[in-house]
Amino acid sequence: MKDLFAKNEAIVKKAYMFAEKKHRNQKDDNGFPYFTAHVCQVARIIDTICSEDAILIQSAFLHDLIEDTNTTYDEIKNKFGYEVADLVMEVTHEGDKTKGYYFPRLHTQRGIILKLADRHQRGKIKGSGDNR
Repeated sequence: MKDLFAKNEAIVKKAYMFAEKKHRNQKDDNGFPYFTAHVCQVARIIDTICSEDAILIQSAFLHDLIEDTNTTYDEIKNKFGYEVADLVMEVTHEGDKTKGYYFPRLHTQRGIILKLADRHQRGKIKGSGDNR
């Protein structure tokens, strides 16, 4: 992840460390550590296409925290600011995960980019049964 920290190192590293701690001990559907198997891969995609956008890179690391951990919107807002918290909330699934109602919630360019990176990465996981 060294390349992700090249610019805006301190704030990106803060998001990385926070998300790694929150996702610790979680596994993906294939038994791999969720943080490295998915979260870091989404952040790599974002860094590849939007390397100058620290808000988007931070949000990539944090994008699954509200729905997959006990992290709240307010906790993200207090640690990373409104822009990051709002973006994480924009891509957070609420309600019935089998319905897949994401697109009506997406309303910013950053949100669309982040959700497409998330979906693209999930599509690469062979045998993934995750329908989020």
